[in-house]
Amino acid sequence: MATMHHGPSDRLTAIFRSYTKDPTEQITERLKNMLHMFQLHYEDNSVDEKTKELVEKCCHEVPFWYYSILENLVLQEQKRKKDVSRTLGDDLFNSCLVTSCLEITMCTNHLSCDRLLQILKMESFYYLQVLSLVLQPGVTLSHSATHHLARTRVEVLVKLVWTKNSLLWKIIKDNKNQLPTCLQAMPPSECEDLNNTEVLTELCTNLAVDVPPRRNSLRRFARDVYALMSKRLLKLCSSLNICDEQRLKIWTCFEYSLVNCSEIMVDRNLDHLLMCAIYIITKVTKLEISLKCIREHYESIFEPSVCKDKLGTSAGNEETSTSGVEDHSSLFLTPITPSVDHKDNIFQFYNQVYVEKVETFANQFTSNSGSDTPPLSPFPRQMTHPHQQVLPRKTPLSVSLLTKTPPINNGRSFYINSSPREELNEINDMVRTGRQRPTCCYALPLDENLEDSPSAKRPRQKEGSALDKRLWSMAKDWKRNLNF
Repeated sequence: MATMHHGPSDRLTAIFRSYTKDPTEQITERLKNMLHMFQLHYEDNSVDEKTKELVEKCCHEVPFWYYSILENLVLQEQKRKKDVSRTLGDDLFNSCLVTSCLEITMCTNHLSCDRLLQILKMESFYYLQVLSLVLQPGVTLSHSATHHLARTRVEVLVKLVWTKNSLLWKIIKDNKNQLPTCLQAMPPSECEDLNNTEVLTELCTNLAVDVPPRRNSLRRFARDVYALMSKRLLKLCSSLNICDEQRLKIWTCFEYSLVNCSEIMVDRNLDHLLMCAIYIITKVTKLEISLKCIREHYESIFEPSVCKDKLGTSAGNEETSTSGVEDHSSLFLTPITPSVDHKDNIFQFYNQVYVEKVETFANQFTSNSGSDTPPLSPFPRQMTHPHQQVLPRKTPLSVSLLTKTPPINNGRSFYINSSPREELNEINDMVRTGRQRPTCCYALPLDENLEDSPSAKRPRQKEGSALDKRLWSMAKDWKRNLNF
């Protein structure tokens, strides 16, 4: 850190001076005021000397990160032939950027602060937009800083931006009181097959509409929401053994509630809505998975410290969530574990709020509803690692010392520096999919002009035989050639 350059580089300084109104003084003053505000928070509260030293160190390092990231973003904008003078002079954008840089220095110096947005008077909706820019490829951050900012971004997206006094509600109101649908928010290339007439009609309509800049920010927000929640739904459906057909119904119900009943999200979080959508669709389609079971699977997949906060709020917030206007004390970045366990909050939300708004729509998916089934909403295409799953904590995996005579094992085994790489791939596939490797036969891809069906089954040879390994290798090569 001693070699850090705490001012703008020569190149960035030249960019500043190239504009009629040089933003250097404005930027310097903003940095000074925001860091002073942050330090005052700790001076006004009783903290030890070590903490004060950390605060001072964090503030000292912020300019390095601020100017480095700002220069990177400005150069990217210039490559796109865009005028960056408005960005350099935008107080809101630059204030959010300073805040994100404080997040980085707090992470690298192990200083915790659970009210940063409140201290610096930041609006969560705009802060979310800037966090997305900082996390884009090309901005060089340490692994720990990247992980911390990504986790912060998720917290803002899932919960903080939905508080009662958030700017999000005004933006939604300006958009006819509706959040954009998945199809309105995401490019067609980022959705799964669009083969529904109503969906294609809506798509053509969307492409023909000239969207105002304010609505563009709402669409970007909605796109982030759908991208994140579709990944979470995939993980939960995999853990709960819910098939793809049911998953698409759940997704349609989730989107319906978010678009048409967004007011129920005030002071709530997206995970409440997702788990309730899973429960109500499995209930009306007779799959019968309890809400308690869904909650437990959620806890097994996602970080415990996060899910405790997401599954329930403090009793005080629950009582006041429908009246008055909350102050900014709820705008924190680090999850807070309640002093009392209020996980049953989600049951109250389902029974007292969610059912009234969504039950009529969900009942259309029953076999005897007497009406047409609603068209399924497009599901966001998983652009990278489509089958990646989070390993539940209860997955039975073990590591043992290798003896001269390997023990008899009914499961899959891999011996370091001994077993072929394919066996480790098999174990990884088993963990990701939750399914065992076939024990009776293999399905081999054949030319579709052959007399047999496209996949002709061949008896599996004795475990570990040369043919067995060759067949497995051929199957892997075929998948690789098809870019699976």
